[in-house]
Amino acid sequence: MPVEIDMKDYVLKINQVMAICGKSRSAIYKEIRKGLFPRQLKLTSRSAGWSKNEIEQWLEERKRDRDQAPLQPYSARSEILQKQFSSRAGTLLHRLTTTR
Repeated sequence: MPVEIDMKDYVLKINQVMAICGKSRSAIYKEIRKGLFPRQLKLTSRSAGWSKNEIEQWLEERKRDRDQAPLQPYSARSEILQKQFSSRAGTLLHRLTTTR
């Protein structure tokens, strides 16, 4: 399949992609395997990079998803966080009491 080259596009290295996306190296590769993140371009046998345009498009999709999601009132978010914290604290307490 022929690849169109946009001369305004350029290649980003992994450290640049990590800085732009706020993701760790392992999170990026995990999402690539799941089909949730743009795949890298093989540049040489030991080098890879990402299309700047594809990364920008991925970011725009995340923004669209965020903007289309319904907002939860603060109290609902607070209840969700409280349940998550209670669950984690309970698990930790259980681990501490059963290991002794």
